Amino acid sequence: MSTVDQTILHAEGECGNCLQASLASILDWPLEAVPHFALLGENHWWDCLLAWLDAQGFWLDYRADSFAGTGGAVLPRCLLSGPSPRGFSHAVVGDSATGQMLHDPHPSRAGLVSVAYRAYLFRKPLP
Repeated sequence: MSTVDQTILHAEGECGNCLQASLASILDWPLEAVPHFALLGENHWWDCLLAWLDAQGFWLDYRADSFAGTGGAVLPRCLLSGPSPRGFSHAVVGDSATGQMLHDPHPSRAGLVSVAYRAYLFRKPLP
């Protein structure tokens, strides 16, 4: 598993790119190949993320029962999100089968205080 670290840390007035780095790690792509969705604002980034994943041949599901009847193949790594020890919302890479954290893209590697949700990525089936 190759991992990608975030290059922008959360700071006053600046949004970190942990989501971008986590998605790049999950997809095994370079950081530059994944947009920095968090820059799109609270009300817009989710729809843009879903549309971008769809265009790349993937879809995302964050329900706990997402493995049943999906019609696609779940990727081995998932996205975990929740509060970081630094007090901000954070995204890390988890194992899709166990839910355990595999990689924290933040230089501290401190992970999450708790997991608020798991988001599973699926490869869309061929038509």
